[in-house]
Amino acid sequence: MKIPNIFIALTLTTVTIAITKPWLVIAQPQPITQTDTEEIERQTTVKSVATKVTVRIRVGAGGGSGVLIGKKGNKYLVLTNAHVVREQASITIQTPDGQRQTATRVKDIQTGKFDVALLEFTSSRAYQLVGLENFGRIEVALTEGREIFAAGFPYNSNALKVVGGEVKQLPQEAFINGTQIGYVTKRNLEQGMSGGPILDSFGNLIGINSTLAYPVIPAYTYTDGTKAPPDKVTEYRQANWGVPMYNLLTRLNPDILYGYQQLPKLRRAVTPTGYMAQLDRQARLVTVRIEYAGGNGSGVIVAREGNSYYVLTAEHVVKNTQKLKIATHDQRRYTISPSQIKRSVGTDLAIVKFTSTQAYQIATLGNYRISDGSLVLPGGWPAPENINSQQWQWQLNPGGISSKEQGEFKRQDKLSFTNGYDLIYNSVTYVGMSGGPVFDSAGRVIGIHGKAEGDSSRRNGNVLGNSLGISIQIFIGLADRLSINRRTLQVATTQPITLDNARLASINLLRNNIATPNNSSDAKQWIEYGNQLYRLGKYPDAVKAFDRAIILKPNLLDGYYGKGLASSNNLAALRAFDRAIQLVPSGSQAKFYYLWRYRSISLRGLNRYPEALVAISQAISLEPQDTILLNEKAVILSNLKRYQEAIQIYDRVIERDPKSWAYNNRGQIKSELGDKKGALSDYDITIRLDPQSAIAYSNRGGVKSDLGDEKGAIADFDIAIRIDPQDADYYYNRGVVKSKLGDKKGAIADYDIAIRLNPQSATFYENRGVVKSELGDKKGAIADYDNAIRINPQSAIAYYNRGNAKSKLDDKKGAIADYDNAIRIDPNFAKAYNSRGNAKSKLGDKKGAIADYDNAIRIDPKSANTYIIRGGAKSELGDKKGAIADYDNAIRINPQSANAYTLRGGTKYELGDKKGAIADLNIAAQLFKAQNNMARYEQVMNAIEQMSR
Repeated sequence: MKIPNIFIALTLTTVTIAITKPWLVIAQPQPITQTDTEEIERQTTVKSVATKVTVRIRVGAGGGSGVLIGKKGNKYLVLTNAHVVREQASITIQTPDGQRQTATRVKDIQTGKFDVALLEFTSSRAYQLVGLENFGRIEVALTEGREIFAAGFPYNSNALKVVGGEVKQLPQEAFINGTQIGYVTKRNLEQGMSGGPILDSFGNLIGINSTLAYPVIPAYTYTDGTKAPPDKVTEYRQANWGVPMYNLLTRLNPDILYGYQQLPKLRRAVTPTGYMAQLDRQARLVTVRIEYAGGNGSGVIVAREGNSYYVLTAEHVVKNTQKLKIATHDQRRYTISPSQIKRSVGTDLAIVKFTSTQAYQIATLGNYRISDGSLVLPGGWPAPENINSQQWQWQLNPGGISSKEQGEFKRQDKLSFTNGYDLIYNSVTYVGMSGGPVFDSAGRVIGIHGKAEGDSSRRNGNVLGNSLGISIQIFIGLADRLSINRRTLQVATTQPITLDNARLASINLLRNNIATPNNSSDAKQWIEYGNQLYRLGKYPDAVKAFDRAIILKPNLLDGYYGKGLASSNNLAALRAFDRAIQLVPSGSQAKFYYLWRYRSISLRGLNRYPEALVAISQAISLEPQDTILLNEKAVILSNLKRYQEAIQIYDRVIERDPKSWAYNNRGQIKSELGDKKGALSDYDITIRLDPQSAIAYSNRGGVKSDLGDEKGAIADFDIAIRIDPQDADYYYNRGVVKSKLGDKKGAIADYDIAIRLNPQSATFYENRGVVKSELGDKKGAIADYDNAIRINPQSAIAYYNRGNAKSKLDDKKGAIADYDNAIRIDPNFAKAYNSRGNAKSKLGDKKGAIADYDNAIRIDPKSANTYIIRGGAKSELGDKKGAIADYDNAIRINPQSANAYTLRGGTKYELGDKKGAIADLNIAAQLFKAQNNMARYEQVMNAIEQMSR
């Protein structure tokens, strides 16, 4: 049923903030001067918060600071530095009210060498927890120059110290100790403030203090193992460094993350690196969060005129105009009134205008034809759901998108592509990401994300099925109606470049990392997790997740539906869909009509075509307006070889709605029936309706080749490749035609590209091997057949071809072994018997050869050539009459076989029938002459002359 850190040497005990060295003097940069009233008010507010959430930590003779971040019953969770507590057994926490509490270190945390630790203490008293609204990824919560406040208890003081400052450094990669926020302060940080909170101007936690400026032994090595260049080290030494909250939260065990109050429920466990980090930063700058009473959505800045910015989003995101605000990447919020919203009628798009003197980036739009399977990345901020704080849970989630041609067939039901929706992709998305941009691999916006399939609201969510969006082409077409000056749009029309392995690795690292539910998770969470795995193509794991959901809730329709979608075994899928159908609520069959479609697809996969026909007919009776159902029925009728009925189905589809795919599919059936001209006409119409239909050009090229127009075929394949240069099949098809035209090197070049794009196609290797063999490169051919067999060990043709190549290299025994395998896989492979017989004959096993020829003739009694070679083997064994009988049969089958007459004539001569021999040779001579084979003609004439003497 059916997009990857080493730490060097410096240990935390050697960093300059170690409290065991109170004599150490730490140099600080010049303080920042700012005395305005607003700053004093902010500092007063932040100091008030810091006093309530910062704790002092005592460990033996040393210690540091910490911050209260979570609560579970009477247990409090404290965040601090690892170097503050090390592996000490005795840890005391002094709470904001002066109480001393015994604390233990929480061990179940995967921080590696990051300078973070969690402590836990028990108290019946009520303590305030620090706000975590701005915990998110570092560039979202922070920008260079952003005001921050650092708090903590200096080593030689009992008073809390809060100092203001600003962010100076934000490297894309964290250092090996997890620090990533470089900041300077107006007053010096002191030893003992390690582990204390770094707060924003609202008192929300951003990170914790870790390393002071000007360390004695700097260790600016990134988590990927690379060292900062010397010029950067000079800059980095001037800043204090803190560990951002994100670098802790992404490493928490789910039982901790979900067990404590207020901890953000992160969806990702890996920070973007390399290419993805760069794309992530670029995407955030143009994406906005749209907040309203009770929730949020997302959007993207697409235009600017003066101080007016225009945000493109989904119309349903801005339906609720109460307390509507736009929050930009720098966390400035702009209040939106209803008059600032322009809605599109009939399409789920809207433009929201806001005014600002700030300089915000404008997104580049990608207006080009999308190739099937291309990388896309929906971006946005999931809603907080049941969390009691408004997190900036930025997401940029890689996935694959379907082309317009294929998307309609991958949709779940008729509701998927309504209200302007025309994109379908398998990226993981969440409630709150609606209205957010869908980026391509170059960071250009190619669509607006809107909803997920299977969602009962048909708007948001991460439920069963794929994600849905509206293409940027539709927005551009509606720009005037949405009061957008098209000249203000930044539009690119070129396809993105092919990604290299390094970029793909950074994509896959992020894409394949999703949060696993814990033992306390409910059925809904396991369903969501299963669907995420399904979208990622991890089908066996998805089935296990759906099974967990079913165990928790046995009569769960979605559980069985998801299991059916994810099952690679058609029988298992069928059983799951059957159970889902049984669970459809009474009177709701029409709503779930697509279940019968999937039942039909499963049955078709099992070659149970009559039952599949019944199932799809049931789906059509429930929803007669869904043309995709009619297509499925036509496919089944074609499998049953009821081609005319299938054509009639497409006639009905075309009469109702002349879709390009209907013409294309009808053309394929006509071609199967031998009506090549009719097929050609249908492909012409397909291309006229959809000039960018690569598959139609490819299909038309195939028909032109069948009609003998190889040059026209290659021209069509050229266009298909230009439209969709990532489809391996188009290169392969062009290679086949080039081979037919004798351009063997050109064919190999096309097969090379096809194999690079799809290295798991046994067929591609098989055909390249054939061409290499024809060019005399038998060893290269054998290497290709080896690959084909590795990919598909049941490919009889690959064994057969490899046997032929080995035979040419005089490895008769190796050839026979390959023919043996070909015959084992396909006992009716006549050519394999023939070739094995030839190899046996060469090795002197004439009887074994004749036995193989007997089998070949049994399978294919009309093969004149097999009779000829069997006749030769019989003749060599002395069975001249048996040989003549075989030549007789060859001539009966093919009266134009000059070789049969020649061999029969020679055998007759050996039996003393000179007259009969000369008669056969005279016929053979005339046939060779007619075939313009003058060399053979002369040989036969010379033989006749010798016989006549």
